[in-house]
Amino acid sequence: MDERGDGICNGPPTHFDSLSRVWLSTCRVSRCRHRAETVRARLFCPDGSVGWQDKIVMTRFEREIWGITGGTQIKALDTPFGPVGISICYDAEFPLIARRQAEAGARIILVPSATDNMQGYWRVRIGAQARALENQCYVVQAPTVGLAPWLPSLDENYGAAAVYGPPDCITPDNGVFAIGRAHQAQWLMADVDLRQVVKWRQGGAVLPFCHWSEQWPELLASPTGIANDNPDELSTLYDRIG
Repeated sequence: MDERGDGICNGPPTHFDSLSRVWLSTCRVSRCRHRAETVRARLFCPDGSVGWQDKIVMTRFEREIWGITGGTQIKALDTPFGPVGISICYDAEFPLIARRQAEAGARIILVPSATDNMQGYWRVRIGAQARALENQCYVVQAPTVGLAPWLPSLDENYGAAAVYGPPDCITPDNGVFAIGRAHQAQWLMADVDLRQVVKWRQGGAVLPFCHWSEQWPELLASPTGIANDNPDELSTLYDRIG
């Protein structure tokens, strides 16, 4: 399939078009043109088209053992129901990646993940729920599950698929709309009303998406994110941290 530019790209029909109402997101290590290997997630659409997002931040294992490099482009993929963001596994633990996607119009962010123990699963899950909270949007976590001893890179896989939202308005108190059975392959179903994102962001009990820039005006105004490396400004920021 053709992968070019931003968003969903047109491609020839595939066996996926037999799944007439299913959208599939997959993730694998890919070798990119003019660049070393990276981790790439693809979003397969019912009409056979496909979009992609590279993982931005590599884990220690990926960078120290595999020598994989992170991507440089954060996308919001165009779909008939609006932009969709993908934050791959470890990327969900970093707020600015999902924030960029949300600001580009994403009302739902997909988090494909692979974790070989429950601590890893909870790190990604906590990150995914935090991204749903601060961006006031839906986040869907889809981990690999089960044992695959023939595949050293994915021999043990733990976790549970889930759909999260900010704990506000129609959302359950814990922010979990639906969650699957741990460590079991399954289809997880949940009703998602993307119009609710606007209601959260405009009329929620709190408005973190709107108030994002107020947390640290000096820091967010800096192109480098460190107050232009000015020692006096840095000292002031550190004093505010305590």
